[in-house]
Amino acid sequence: MQRKGNVKQTTLKEIAERAGVSIATASNVINNTRPVSHNLRLKVEKVLGEMTYQSKYKPRSRGISRLIAFVVDDMQNPYFTEIFPAAERCAKTMGYNLILVQSIKHSHNILYIKDLEDKNISGIIGFALINQEYLEELSLNIPMVLLANDPGLPFSSAVILPDEAGSFLATEYLIASGHRNIIVMGGPSKIPCFARRYKGYENAFKKNNLPFNKKNIVEIEPNFSQAFVSTKKILEENKYNITAFMTHNDISACAVMAAAREMGIRIPEDLSVVGFDNTYLTNITNPPLTSVDIPKKTVGIRLVELVVRLINGQSAPVSNIKDVKLNLRGSTAAAKEAERSKEQ
Repeated sequence: MQRKGNVKQTTLKEIAERAGVSIATASNVINNTRPVSHNLRLKVEKVLGEMTYQSKYKPRSRGISRLIAFVVDDMQNPYFTEIFPAAERCAKTMGYNLILVQSIKHSHNILYIKDLEDKNISGIIGFALINQEYLEELSLNIPMVLLANDPGLPFSSAVILPDEAGSFLATEYLIASGHRNIIVMGGPSKIPCFARRYKGYENAFKKNNLPFNKKNIVEIEPNFSQAFVSTKKILEENKYNITAFMTHNDISACAVMAAAREMGIRIPEDLSVVGFDNTYLTNITNPPLTSVDIPKKTVGIRLVELVVRLINGQSAPVSNIKDVKLNLRGSTAAAKEAERSKEQ
């Protein structure tokens, strides 16, 4: 800690620990960035009265750069690259330029955002999976907007997708088509967007008064290789007579189709497959892939609008995207009559 005269300068982390609250809560009280309950506010204010605090969270001076980092954790995922053009066009109309950045990961599996801050980036749009506790300790003073997860920090916001609604829509369609043993394959449930997609899957079964097998919930890193290996293992065992897969992205769905084809399983005659994101991959699979569609152009524009508002010192409430639909294509069909009667 630094000293100014005889006054001890206190860090935000120390205030939070002494008050018994999170770093985000202490910051929200000090900077009035988000509502905080009366009791928690009193705790922080009491500590502030006992300690001298110099805020690290100060808006960056205007005009340092006109660059916004558009950070992704997998440049091979077409979902990100299809959002980028709309975001880039929006940024240019607002006087900014986007740069596409591959995230750097370490043992915490986080984005090393601090490095971007040091490079005088004006703002960050982030898609990577970020360790929340580590992020709170970074003491960032750079505007940041995340997709699907609100970091709850000063100068931050988020765009939340209808993950639960999209997953519910896809699962209910498969149920209505006679499928009962449906694999849902997606990312780790500790990540909020994936957790919401698992919830949508479960809610579709509950709404239709149907039991679901928890073994049919398969958590992986949602990339092609892991989805391919996991699918082959499931189909080789096939203990539960699986008739459909619902995945958390189109890349995983392509892997499911490739694994099934290698095993001589026909799509959709023997197995229905649904993706998520409705990327260009849906039109190059054979057969074309049924997929959940959330408007990517809207998402890209909303992300840029929020981060620019933060850069300009304006409020930027979390934005919830509501639009979602299921684009039906050739990868799905009604379950076989024999399978349906067996499950019912």
